[in-house]
Amino acid sequence: MAEILSALAEEEQGRHIHLDKYNSLEDDSVELIIEKKDFKEEI
Repeated sequence: MAEILSALAEEEQGRHIHLDKYNSLEDDSVELIIEKKDFKEEI
């Protein structure tokens, strides 16, 4: 997971990683979507 998050950190804002049982999660797992967002824009 650390490698995945490190790779996302290098990407531009708005990029995301979508994990599910077909690509990286174990069988019977639900999906997980992690999006890179700049929180400074919301302040």
